[in-house]
Amino acid sequence: MLGSYRGALSQLLYLLWGISGAPLFAGSAAGMAVLLGPTGGYLIGFVTSAWLVGRLVHSNTQPVTVVAWVSLGSLTILLCGWLWLLAFHIGGAIGAFQLGVLPFLPGDVLKTLAASGIYLSYRRAIR
Repeated sequence: MLGSYRGALSQLLYLLWGISGAPLFAGSAAGMAVLLGPTGGYLIGFVTSAWLVGRLVHSNTQPVTVVAWVSLGSLTILLCGWLWLLAFHIGGAIGAFQLGVLPFLPGDVLKTLAASGIYLSYRRAIR
């Protein structure tokens, strides 16, 4: 809804607020240690995903395409998280995938459908 630059900026502000001490991260965590810890890749993925989806979704707002773009955004977050876990040498490639990607897929499917529906409803409302 914010577009690529504003969407990415919103996520950067979220990260800055969280690392400055606001308990915004999972489990009400805060601080730079969260960004540098095992979940840091997902948090960085939020910025990347917001930019990517914001860029793509405006090119085609057909329902199936919106779901595809939002799915790609979700996969971007998971990929960033998985690569970060690999960098931390957590379980090797397969172990990091089993710990850092697989458990989140069912919820991400639901969130993708919800986010796509919200976006499409918003687009209809502003027309």
